[in-house]
Amino acid sequence: MHLVAKDSNGQLVGSIEISPEVQTIGRGVHCQLQISGHGVSRTHASVYLHERGVVLCDEGSANGVKVDGQLISGPTLVDEGNEIQISGFALRV
Repeated sequence: MHLVAKDSNGQLVGSIEISPEVQTIGRGVHCQLQISGHGVSRTHASVYLHERGVVLCDEGSANGVKVDGQLISGPTLVDEGNEIQISGFALRV
């Protein structure tokens, strides 16, 4: 299972294989999925594979993480049907 990120033009900017280990998303060089742009924090979000599915977390970002248009406030289960938005980037499982 992969997490794919596209910019506002629909261009692929990166992807990671989702694993049980926590992986970070953001503009920092330490992030496993690097997305750089206005409104993206150094460590914006994290994702990992749990026994119940894929879990997405906001890591205290300044602009939040949206799932299906709603800001998330804690660990959130996501799947192939969810639209994930970080700033101007669209992410999909």
